[in-house]
Amino acid sequence: MEALRNKNVLVVGLARTGLAVAEFLLDQGARVTITDHLPAEDLGSAADSALRLGCSLALGGHPAELFTEADLIVVSPGVPLNLPQLQEARSKSIKIIGELELASRFLKLPIVAISGTNGKTTTTELVGDMINHSGQRVVSVPGGPRLVYSASSNANSRSWSPSIRSSNSRTCALVSSVTTTWTIPSSGWP
Repeated sequence: MEALRNKNVLVVGLARTGLAVAEFLLDQGARVTITDHLPAEDLGSAADSALRLGCSLALGGHPAELFTEADLIVVSPGVPLNLPQLQEARSKSIKIIGELELASRFLKLPIVAISGTNGKTTTTELVGDMINHSGQRVVSVPGGPRLVYSASSNANSRSWSPSIRSSNSRTCALVSSVTTTWTIPSSGWP
């Protein structure tokens, strides 16, 4: 991925994922602004944590100019992709990605992404164990809220196996070297 140093990166959605992505982006030298439709008082300690990291915040709404002035937009999993602000950014050819795509651009190793309705964590642990027993090193990241930051701190592994929510995969347009496993049990599942 293009260097992020001194780039204006907008993270849409604070919560768990947004904070982890912001920390990773700051480590890459980006100027990070986080926007969330919720006001600070509804975000608990996340807003304070983001400020301590050095992020700019726009809370209680999504100011349109933040979207059109960004060099890159990273969308958290719970954010609807049809927001008018995102549509406007798309019309200006501003790149919009999610955390998994961001991570994949910095990792030089295969990713096994596991998504589905039920059983993601169990399947992630099983796949991780299978890869480890085959003699390869793997980093398993069940739940994935700190997906990107985990990736950068475990770059010496041979493979990386995150459990992702299906909403993460909505923004994975250009992820390369990814194997995906869907866990959707039948109605007869115990």
